[in-house]
Amino acid sequence: MAETRIFARANKGNIALMFALLLPLLLAAVGAAVDYAHYHNRRAALQNVADSSALAGARQYVIADAKGRVPVAVAMDAAAVGIARLGAKGASEKVNADVEASTVTVDIGYSFMPTFLIGMFKKPLSFTVTSTAQATGAANVCVIGLKENGDDVI
Repeated sequence: MAETRIFARANKGNIALMFALLLPLLLAAVGAAVDYAHYHNRRAALQNVADSSALAGARQYVIADAKGRVPVAVAMDAAAVGIARLGAKGASEKVNADVEASTVTVDIGYSFMPTFLIGMFKKPLSFTVTSTAQATGAANVCVIGLKENGDDVI
């Protein structure tokens, strides 16, 4: 009986007990923060790919006076290269062009699977990033004459 009273009044090891009870919550919070940061980094990187791909496609309206298929092909290639550089396996790109408005729209879809909180999310978190670029104005042309005293140099 005296041993029970001594055990009940003892306060040594309280911090160790609290740490042991709170450790799973702390690890879950750190895991959630890592997954959240990874999700938003991947989303931002894919948004950059969509933006640059749409600009590359829209630029074709100005540079090559292209119609329809050329801007779509250039934007599709740029998106495929950007996705490959990121290592975003499973990402899908869709490109649409409007010849009258000189616009190119790039949609990139991706399914993100959390690393640490995989138990909470049975299915991947899917998102789509969209970017539209419109070509306006004319192409900038730079001409360099290599002859110093030539009459045919502009």
